[in-house]
Formats: sequence, structure tokens, C-alpha cells
Amino acid sequence: MADTLTSLWYDNVDHCGEFDLGQSIEDHCSGVRLDADGAETHPCDFGQIFVNLFEVHVLDLLAAGSVITDSIMNFTLQCDGDTFYEQTLALGKQLGAMTAYAIDF
Repeated sequence: MADTLTSLWYDNVDHCGEFDLGQSIEDHCSGVRLDADGAETHPCDFGQIFVNLFEVHVLDLLAAGSVITDSIMNFTLQCDGDTFYEQTLALGKQLGAMTAYAIDF
């Protein structure tokens, strides 16, 4: 298990591009956009995040929330490395999707 977690760590460190992701979010959030009425909106303001989550992407949010709930209920540390990888991958994908829905990526 420890060898699998170590290799998973190095795979993600070497290939994840965590700074690229942060830079993309920063670039997206720093801009000003015009809505349909011509008013300026900031994509990462609290109000815009609320609109994105509960008006624009509400069904996607519910689907991701149900997958996260199911993944947490079935999550266990008493498993082999591949199963642990699949469990954390399922959680990570949905948490990433919810972040993308919130800032309307």
C-alpha cells in the first residue's frame, strides 16, 4: 500500500500541473465580463458563484453531490492501492467538477 501511494504521489507531482490549474483559475477570475444586459460581471464574485451553482448548473451540482455522497459512504482505507486510487479519483473528479461549475469554467 505504501509503495502504491508513493508512486501515486510522484505521478501527480510530476504530471498534474497544479500550478497551471491555479494560474488558469486566477486568469479566469481576474477578468471582467459583460452579461446579456451589458452590465459588468466578475466571474468569481460571491453573487456570480451563487448564480452559477443554483441557477446555471443546478442539475450538474445535484449529480456531482450525489456521486460525492455515494463515494464518501463507500470510502474505506482497508483496501488495496488500486481500489484506494479509484476511490480518491472519483471524489477528486466530482470536487473538481463542482469547482468548475462554481466559477463557470
